[in-house]
Amino acid sequence: RWLLNLYSNGTLEMDYKSCEMISDALYYQIAAKYPDRDVTITVSEDGENGALIKYELSRPSLSIKI
Repeated sequence: RWLLNLYSNGTLEMDYKSCEMISDALYYQIAAKYPDRDVTITVSEDGENGALIKYELSRPSLSIKI
């Protein structure tokens, strides 16, 4: 519900973003609220295309920084 509210209140927007960009935006919000955790996010577009991204603290070279 918390993440859904971020979209409904305008904090996050979908506006022509790729699945990877949506995942990164979600990660920024999740990492700010729940720091020092590994996070896995799956974003699906019409059940056909999508992205599964793992943001791992133990492998920072593979994660984005907040």
